[in-house]
Amino acid sequence: MFMRLSNNFILRKVVLVSYFLSLAIFIDLFSKFLTPFLCLPLGGRIFKFSLIIFCLSGIYNNFLTHLLICGLYSVFHLIKSYNFLLSLNQLFLFTRIQLFLSCIFDYIVPDLLLSLVGIFINKKRFIADNKKNIFLGLLLVYFLRSCCFFISSYWVYAHMQLSLVNVWYNWLFNLLRFQNLNQKIWLICFIYCFVVFIFNFIFSNILLFLILSKITSFFDKYL
Repeated sequence: MFMRLSNNFILRKVVLVSYFLSLAIFIDLFSKFLTPFLCLPLGGRIFKFSLIIFCLSGIYNNFLTHLLICGLYSVFHLIKSYNFLLSLNQLFLFTRIQLFLSCIFDYIVPDLLLSLVGIFINKKRFIADNKKNIFLGLLLVYFLRSCCFFISSYWVYAHMQLSLVNVWYNWLFNLLRFQNLNQKIWLICFIYCFVVFIFNFIFSNILLFLILSKITSFFDKYL
């Protein structure tokens, strides 16, 4: 009897991990072709619909299960971005340290930070009673992810940001009277990451709370 319950528990976890991971990967792959308008000039996307899947996973699953899903996705994310990193390396001649920092702060750490989505949620309470905790979890995760992207954009991709200095930001530099090059790069990186943070946080909350009750009911019934 105990072995049967144990096997059912393991099987349930395997199904959950496979379901959330495959759905996130599927959305990630196809959204590139279906929503090209969300792509940013220096790479990346202003919003990834697969983030909603990770939010749902963090709400529904326990921390370790969700961490496993995020870790496996991080491996996929690195493999998928291999050619992109190679092309950037050939174009800008990155050092090994810069490539390492990009892998850490653009892929591995941000993906693993998604495991904190449900950190404030009380699993014994209904979703309706956890809305504030879900909101705080999303705020923490997106803020920390934006910090990672800022570190990467400033310390790794600073020379890429220079191409934008005379294109988009001259009016802002003139307004703030920025003359120092480091100040200009810092401002570009900050605006770049802040816009992504605001858009992701607001859009994720809207989408998540629109579909949360239906998705949760589906999981409770079939998983």
